[in-house]
Amino acid sequence: MSAPDRWQVETPGQVALSLPLAGVGARGLAALLDLLAVFLCWILGLFIYSLWGDLLGRWQGLSWAGQLLLVVAVLAAGWGWDVAWEVGPDTAARVLAGFHENEDEFLREILSAEITYARTKKFWD
Repeated sequence: MSAPDRWQVETPGQVALSLPLAGVGARGLAALLDLLAVFLCWILGLFIYSLWGDLLGRWQGLSWAGQLLLVVAVLAAGWGWDVAWEVGPDTAARVLAGFHENEDEFLREILSAEITYARTKKFWD
């Protein structure tokens, strides 16, 4: 039994969508490039911040609420990075700004935005 080489779905607007599936190598390379880009952004951010002073001293000077807020901001930035590169910055802002009852609903909205992007991509060029 072999794996299918295309992903097919019919959207609610009755549009048949057929996309080629990426292989293991292409997906692995894409993940490594994403990881490298995020790593380089963090290194650049730490370098710029290190020019302003003692990073650890400032971290320890924050209250527990400030530290918690900073950790949440870092996690949200990482999450937002993935969403923004998948569907575009405007759609990502709309998806992230919306209220979602649970993670499944959030992922469904991202999938819907990706399908819309794939369907309308030919008009973007």
